[in-house]
Amino acid sequence: MDPLRLRHDQPPRSARPGGRLVTPMRQLRRRRAAAPSDRYGESRMILAKYVGMVVAALVALSGSIGTTQTQTRLTTDPSMYARARQLANGEILAAMTGFAGGKHIDVYVSADAGVTFRPLSRITDPDFGTGLCCGTIFQLPRAIGKLPAGTLLWSGSIGQDGGIDRRMTIKIYMSADDGRTWRFLSAIASLNAGGLWEPELSVAEDGALVMMYSDETNRSIWDQKLVATRSYDGARWQDTKDLVASTVRADRPGMAVVSRLARGTRFMTYELCGPAACATFLKTSNDGWNWGNATQAGTAIRLPDGRHFVHAPYNTVLSSGPLLVVGQMLMKADGTVAAGNGTTIFKSASGNPAGPWTTIAAPVGVPGARDHPCPNYSSPLLSLAEGATVLEFSGRLEGDKCVMYFNRGPTR
Repeated sequence: MDPLRLRHDQPPRSARPGGRLVTPMRQLRRRRAAAPSDRYGESRMILAKYVGMVVAALVALSGSIGTTQTQTRLTTDPSMYARARQLANGEILAAMTGFAGGKHIDVYVSADAGVTFRPLSRITDPDFGTGLCCGTIFQLPRAIGKLPAGTLLWSGSIGQDGGIDRRMTIKIYMSADDGRTWRFLSAIASLNAGGLWEPELSVAEDGALVMMYSDETNRSIWDQKLVATRSYDGARWQDTKDLVASTVRADRPGMAVVSRLARGTRFMTYELCGPAACATFLKTSNDGWNWGNATQAGTAIRLPDGRHFVHAPYNTVLSSGPLLVVGQMLMKADGTVAAGNGTTIFKSASGNPAGPWTTIAAPVGVPGARDHPCPNYSSPLLSLAEGATVLEFSGRLEGDKCVMYFNRGPTR
């Protein structure tokens, strides 16, 4: 899902102080001619609301077929866009956008390998009220300048609701105590009213901290492109360059996620909206900074029968070597919704980005996932138990509220 549609803190209705999700029409950002609420009649919206409530109730009561535990609702408060990391101390941290009492980042912790989570901390900032979107969490595997190995970083897009003269930023916060407390570290800012979206952090072979993000600041040439910038101290950012900047102006690459393969190669997935209809693509890099010709769109990820994911992809590498990729919706080769939509993960058992790709069951099934900034939207995956288990977080619509669920499941 890309920024011309609804960003995740602008769900299809408005965000009232109590956390019920409602959005003024002036805040809607469209990818197509009509937003989801325009595409469906009132009766369909009412039906979808009650179907969502029934599905959520059934999941809570009976769990999910093919998983190792019942899918668990993380919180009753509305939340979106989760990210999860396992820390060097063994804890698992999950961070996501919260809305109750104002926009903020909620951080949860698990000390039992993802079986249970409890609230740990909260990241707040007065600027979050001007728009908060699509954050990420990352633990430094090595020292970056004066930041020691093990430092936690959170980064997200700020300011999209600032009006026609907005100046969006991507802010970075840091934690030196495994997520218990946070402080501001640095930021990058837009030079105009264009968007800066979906930061992703990694470390390159030369020791640089690399940030990838989706850039809308030069739309006379590119409707959107993927760019990267780097820092050697976490505070000063330099050498910004294009990663995917298509020669097709209408192409909109975005929502990059990067993992390190067992042999050291970096593996990046992203959606390619526009003519490619938000299909999932990939690129690889030997050093984490150079990703080949930026004008090349990359390689589409597809099963042998043409099934593929569209919108908001995520990937992870199992500690045993295989690759997993998930997307919001599963489509047939002809572009229609496929069986298993919202309940499927792709797997490359060889760990080769070229595949072959097969399927496994998603730990958090969201049947009927659709192009909307909540259900099965950018669902993070985390390898556990030496690659035998995967932890997933995924949003579900319960009435008009987006609620986060998590679950562990087998990877075979």
